[in-house]
Amino acid sequence: MITKFFEGLGGELGKRWAAALIGPASLLVALGFGAWAMGREAGFYDVKTYLADRNDVEMVALAVSALAAVILLRQAVLLVEPFVARLLQGAWPFDGGPVGVRRAERWHRRRDEARAALIESLGSPSATRHEAREYARAMQRLREIPLDDTELRPTAAGNILRAAELRPVAQYGLDTAVCWPRLWVCLPEHLRKELRDAHAAMTAASTAFTWLLFSSLLVVWAVRVWSGCFAVAAAALLVGLLWAYRRYLGAIRVFVSLIDTAFDLYRKELYDALRWPRPATSTAELEVGPRVTQYLWGGLVVPDQRWTQLEGVEATPELTAGVEPPAGETG
Repeated sequence: MITKFFEGLGGELGKRWAAALIGPASLLVALGFGAWAMGREAGFYDVKTYLADRNDVEMVALAVSALAAVILLRQAVLLVEPFVARLLQGAWPFDGGPVGVRRAERWHRRRDEARAALIESLGSPSATRHEAREYARAMQRLREIPLDDTELRPTAAGNILRAAELRPVAQYGLDTAVCWPRLWVCLPEHLRKELRDAHAAMTAASTAFTWLLFSSLLVVWAVRVWSGCFAVAAAALLVGLLWAYRRYLGAIRVFVSLIDTAFDLYRKELYDALRWPRPATSTAELEVGPRVTQYLWGGLVVPDQRWTQLEGVEATPELTAGVEPPAGETG
């Protein structure tokens, strides 16, 4: 999975995120303390009286306890966030069970509806502006849902990512999981930076979603000590979860568009780096792409594979059938 590749690159970025998480942890601990105080018979006045009666040693112990709660909460979020991200991406245990099956069937129906809408739009000789918008929406929906039923995921985020991972296979014969680490080093620095930033935005959104899930525990506890805040807190929590998930979907769409850009524009740099002759036609590319994947995965499948010549070395007159030399090479 491409997302796992970026998680491996995010060590230093993760350290910065860990520092940033202290703010939400402190806020959540403060809200928990406030809910507890409001649940007491005398409210904050009772807490103020209790604190005024503490000596210096007890106050230091309380401050250390509060700091420990913030640190432990932050570490809990760091541990849980990858698991939450997997759930958002549709990697549910046991394939989601009956719920996962129903969700996959729902996406199957949506894909068929989008395909029918697309066919209907194509059948119109003079499309109106509304029909053109419907065509664009149908195209977008189809791009975000895998065509293979066995690849459907129970969540929108999972389907968007899986469809993006399968597109290079369908278009160029290149397996994304195998080829991506090699393609990464062929990309220009500005595109790699944009990819890292897009993945960081995904992490930020899934982290916000995780914090809101932790806040739900606070809401459940708060209703036991102060029932008056439950309705407002629950509504705010639901709105926050929806906002975080929509933000996550937006970040994923940006991320997969950059993945598409990398394969569309720079896959031939991968051929050059491997010294494989570039495919001359789209048909030849669909034949050569799987060979490149097999070569990267486990070795050559074609005996006596011919390589392109290194710069400054005289080229051989023969090249593999259906391929062309890289730009600037003579043969």
